[in-house]
Parts: sequence; structure tokens; C-alpha cells
Amino acid sequence: MLDGRTPVDPEGLVGVISGIAHAMIGVICGKAIMKGKDVGEKIMNVVVIGAALGIVGYLISYGLPINKRIWSPSYVLVTCGMGACLLGLFTWLIDLKGYTKWSTVFQWFGMNALFVYIVSEIFPSVFGVTGISGLLFDGWASIFGPGSPWSFLFYALTLVAMMAFLAWLLFRKKIIIKI
Repeated sequence: MLDGRTPVDPEGLVGVISGIAHAMIGVICGKAIMKGKDVGEKIMNVVVIGAALGIVGYLISYGLPINKRIWSPSYVLVTCGMGACLLGLFTWLIDLKGYTKWSTVFQWFGMNALFVYIVSEIFPSVFGVTGISGLLFDGWASIFGPGSPWSFLFYALTLVAMMAFLAWLLFRKKIIIKI
């Protein structure tokens, strides 16, 4: 019985097809960025695609609800649209406006993205076996109360902070792990 805490994804074939669609939309956005002659045109290309995807996703959500668990087509379109618009916003802020100090954290994660992702998938399992997970979660649960959504949130944020520390450490030491 799957209870939401198991490491198994229940999506099956539909999830694979939707995952491929997500990746292909990313490729299309990448090609749209490459076609731009200057930064402004690149931003416009990706934002137009993102807005179109988001609008179409929301429109079809009336017939096919936005559902992450089954990676519905509306979920794919809306999340890809939001991601493309966010990419456009970050490109505008960083490349066009020159606001770079706040964005260093993206470099930390970007230099070893696959490695940090793999470690983030392994850590919860290791923490569960060693009992660290219980200590962390019980610590947050004691503050917010057992079963509180806030305790789940802060447990997740603790794991993200650990991954950020790992990414920062690798970035600082100029270690790039290629997978």
C-alpha cells in the first residue's frame, strides 16, 4: 500500500510520457533562447512560450485537473509555463539588469546539479535507517505538534539546507562532480 511516504512513484507509463513532455518543452525553450539575437529577444522568446503554455494549461485544467501525482497534461503545461516565465525573469534580472549577488546560490546548485540531486534522494533513506530522520522530524514536531504541516515543511527545509551546504562546499572548493 502506497501511503505517500514511500520512495516509489505510482505514475507508471503516464508519468514517463509526461516526464518526456517536460524535457521536450525544456529543449524547445532552450532552442528559443538560442535563436534570440540579444538578451532582450531571448527573454521575450522564453516568456512568450511560458505564458502560452501556462494559459493553455489553465484552460485545459477545466477538463483535466492540474494533478502532480499523475502528471496530468495540465500540470505539465502549467509547470513548464511557470518555469519558462521564471527563467525569463531571472535572465532579465541577472543578465540584463546585472543583479548577480543574490543569484550565487544558483551557481552552487548548478555546478553539481546531478550529484546534489542524487544525494538529496539518498539522504532521506539513510536518515530513516540510521534514525536521524526521526530525530530531525521529532525535533520539528515537538515545536509545531505531531503531524503538523509545519513540521513537515521544516523537515523538508532542513534537508534543503543540508543540500545547499553541500553545494556551497563543493562550489567553494571548486569541485565539479560529473555524472
